[in-house]
Amino acid sequence: VSEVEITRQDPSTTSLTAQAGGAEDGNAEASAAAAAISGKTFVVTGSVYHFANRNELKEYIENFGGTVAGSVSKKTDYLINNDAASASSKNKKAAALGIPVITEEEFMAMCKARP
Repeated sequence: VSEVEITRQDPSTTSLTAQAGGAEDGNAEASAAAAAISGKTFVVTGSVYHFANRNELKEYIENFGGTVAGSVSKKTDYLINNDAASASSKNKKAAALGIPVITEEEFMAMCKARP
């Protein structure tokens, strides 16, 4: 069983530990995260606030069966960018391909992982 800790980077730090393994471990949050992430491809760009860094977010996604790519393509399911209105090339390409751009908060809500 792998563990990933989600940590806020502000003084009121709180954390959440989720275990991969799903319902057989009795962990509803892990099961919800796995269902939301498994088999999907994400691209992460910009700053993150609820994870220590983008690598920690990448590890979280991979722990629950998702893939993290470095660039947006037609195979991308979601672009995670806390500045969804950014004029970045990744945001533009995602818009052109009809790929949803979600914030880290939206990603966490999708996974039911709340710090």
